[in-house]
Amino acid sequence: MVKALAAAKVRHKFVHYTDRGHVGLTDEVLQEARTFIAQLTRNSN
Repeated sequence: MVKALAAAKVRHKFVHYTDRGHVGLTDEVLQEARTFIAQLTRNSN
Protein backbone atom coordinates (compact mmCIF):
# COMPACT_ATOMS: atom_id res chain seq x y z
CA MET A 1 0.00 0.00 0.00
CA VAL A 2 2.81 2.42 0.85
CA LYS A 3 4.41 1.87 -2.56
CA ALA A 4 1.08 2.39 -4.33
CA LEU A 5 0.41 5.62 -2.44
CA ALA A 6 3.91 6.91 -3.19
CA ALA A 7 3.60 5.97 -6.87
CA ALA A 8 0.29 7.84 -7.04
CA LYS A 9 1.90 10.81 -5.26
CA VAL A 10 -0.64 10.63 -2.44
CA ARG A 11 0.47 12.29 0.78
CA HIS A 12 0.66 9.63 3.43
CA LYS A 13 2.48 8.58 6.55
CA PHE A 14 3.26 4.97 7.37
CA VAL A 15 3.77 4.09 11.01
CA HIS A 16 4.62 0.49 11.83
CA TYR A 17 3.65 -0.60 15.31
CA THR A 18 5.44 -3.88 16.00
CA ASP A 19 3.31 -4.75 19.01
CA ARG A 20 -0.12 -4.42 17.39
CA GLY A 21 -2.11 -6.49 14.98
CA HIS A 22 -3.70 -5.24 11.79
CA VAL A 23 -5.68 -2.05 12.43
CA GLY A 24 -5.17 -2.07 16.17
CA LEU A 25 -6.96 1.16 17.07
CA THR A 26 -5.59 2.49 20.31
CA ASP A 27 -5.48 6.00 21.72
CA GLU A 28 -1.89 6.28 20.44
CA VAL A 29 -2.85 5.24 16.91
CA LEU A 30 -5.84 7.58 16.84
CA GLN A 31 -3.71 10.48 18.07
CA GLU A 32 -1.15 9.77 15.34
CA ALA A 33 -3.95 9.86 12.74
CA ARG A 34 -5.39 13.09 14.15
CA THR A 35 -1.96 14.73 14.08
CA PHE A 36 -1.42 13.71 10.45
CA ILE A 37 -4.85 15.00 9.44
CA ALA A 38 -4.16 18.31 11.23
CA GLN A 39 -0.86 18.64 9.36
CA LEU A 40 -2.60 18.03 6.04
CA THR A 41 -5.26 20.58 6.89
CA ARG A 42 -2.69 23.23 7.85
CA ASN A 43 -0.63 22.60 4.71
CA SER A 44 -3.57 22.72 2.33
CA ASN A 45 -4.66 26.25 3.26
